[in-house]
Amino acid sequence: LDVNGDINLPSTGIIRIAGSAGSTGQVLTRTSTGMAWQTAAGSLPSGTSGQTLRHDGTNWLANSNIYNNGTNVGIGTTGPGEKLHVEGGNIRIRQFPANDTTPSLTSLQLWNRGSGGTNFYWSLYTAAVGGGFGVYPNAFEIWEYPATRRRFQIISGGNTILVPSGGNVGIGTTTPTQKLHVTGYIRGDSGLCIGTNCITTWSSLGDNLGNHTATTMLNMNNNNIINVNKITLNNGGAIDPVYELNGKKYSTYAPFMLGVNEEITGKGILKQNGESFEYSIDFSKIKEGSDLWVWYQIVKFSKDTVEAIATPYGTYANIYYVINGNKLIFYGDKPVEFSYRLTGKRKDYNNWPTLIIDDKNNQK
Repeated sequence: LDVNGDINLPSTGIIRIAGSAGSTGQVLTRTSTGMAWQTAAGSLPSGTSGQTLRHDGTNWLANSNIYNNGTNVGIGTTGPGEKLHVEGGNIRIRQFPANDTTPSLTSLQLWNRGSGGTNFYWSLYTAAVGGGFGVYPNAFEIWEYPATRRRFQIISGGNTILVPSGGNVGIGTTTPTQKLHVTGYIRGDSGLCIGTNCITTWSSLGDNLGNHTATTMLNMNNNNIINVNKITLNNGGAIDPVYELNGKKYSTYAPFMLGVNEEITGKGILKQNGESFEYSIDFSKIKEGSDLWVWYQIVKFSKDTVEAIATPYGTYANIYYVINGNKLIFYGDKPVEFSYRLTGKRKDYNNWPTLIIDDKNNQK
């Protein structure tokens, strides 16, 4: 059949080559042996609505995992609900410089409207070992823009753990046991608040943990101070407890002796009383606030817990003493001026053992 012009076939007409009418989608093409029906190279297969085709190097295939519904793009889902929706997998953003000294940043930016229609955004960064244009090497940081300021940083190998378990935060520890657990020093440039009690200034307690200089009263709230090498008092300082008697506070200072005792000294004169010579101290009549009065108030006053030593002045004399109720009476064989030293156990002496081994908090 040799035709010079058009060949017009009805819609139901069929062209047969070597007896074959071909199949749907095939085209008539020339081969090395003549004409034949063949599937066209690069023809598009049918697929799911919105599915993006992929090419395997030879043909287009309808098994891509990327879908576009005209508004959103989904990876792993045929119904993406956001501009980019990833289902059943992870997202990786990677930079990998050629060596350890080349700076490199991997970032994720979150943008929104700022004041006056400006752009405002946060950037999440991680830097290579060689650093990254202001970001610490191998750290994770969050920066604010346009302020261009670092707002948060976690350094590789550090121990800043945020809410690892139970709602606790640790700084310098990976196992925080309180809401905020800090291993190390805490600094507050403006002050320190516990509850609603905020303190902005306080007296110095020393230059470090090993050298404390107390300029005001240090209240331990009845707790112990332990493992102290020595305490040095300057300018007439006192080791109390401070005794509050009748609404006034008195300091007894610290005697240099073993045991929990209080001492006081004084002078008296033995005067004749009938056939004897005596000097009596009636503590029920001592002026309130005097040294003798304070001593009597804080000791356990009895013949078993009070000792008295009398020394005559300028001559020999025999002197002894007796405790009778509230009185301490000195007797002698002649009228003479003398000095005395009174030593009494404090009322709470049983609470203060002499030997460290007796202290249950310091047994070794």
